[in-house]
Amino acid sequence: MENPHQTLSEPPTSFLGTKNPHIPPSSPYLSGLLVDARSSSIAQYKTCPKYIHQNRYSRCKFSVLRTVVDFLKMRYQEKDTKHYTFEEMTEKAGLLHLDAEVKEWLVKEALPHNLKVEVTEGMYYLFKPPLPITGRHSLLRLLRQKYKKGLGGVMLSDVQECVGPRWKKIMRQVEREVLQVVRKADRKFIIFHKDKSLSLSVSEELVRVWRGLSFSDSNKTDEDIETYLLQEGFKAMQITKTNRFPPTNIKEPRKPKQSAITKAYAGL
Repeated sequence: MENPHQTLSEPPTSFLGTKNPHIPPSSPYLSGLLVDARSSSIAQYKTCPKYIHQNRYSRCKFSVLRTVVDFLKMRYQEKDTKHYTFEEMTEKAGLLHLDAEVKEWLVKEALPHNLKVEVTEGMYYLFKPPLPITGRHSLLRLLRQKYKKGLGGVMLSDVQECVGPRWKKIMRQVEREVLQVVRKADRKFIIFHKDKSLSLSVSEELVRVWRGLSFSDSNKTDEDIETYLLQEGFKAMQITKTNRFPPTNIKEPRKPKQSAITKAYAGL
């Protein structure tokens, strides 16, 4: 019978030769747990570099970073504006037993340089959204500002990241005040402000013909487009100048009054 207190110099062969070896937490080859398994589905642990490649440990660190960022994003989407210390953040995220090396990496390198995390004075952390919006009104205000400055629109994916699961409800509320365009390059949705003062009623037949017009030839001019529309039975509107009538009831300029000195010289 093997002595359970015997010092093992080599790992069991059952742990070697497998693509994804599973080492239980009670194994003597673990040097520390990184994540509390009760509240996190990611079983992060650091093992001796002799048996586990360094790339696997790097993936564990980035998984912990992703868990922290997701926690801050979820709090922001729930309109929680509280700033968290590192200890509060890791405790609420379920990261109860972080390795000292991972803690140092998060505090000094990963979190300060992450584009989705903002670090304030006193080492407080909060989520940094891609857009300054929290709901319907802030979204419409941002779109109007971009429209006035000629800066275009915003991506729907950024709106989803800012408001979370509420994005469908918000888009239903603003559907009459925005325009959605699909970008051909990557099929992503872009949202623009809808200027109702530019609304123009156009027949569906003209819209069909216009959309069927191919612009593959970059040398096409306005005359070519007009010729195509004439062939389809659409006539261009002739712009005529309106007759301008001379203005009436124009007051004559008032003559300057003679001064008292002028009257005196005139013998009045």
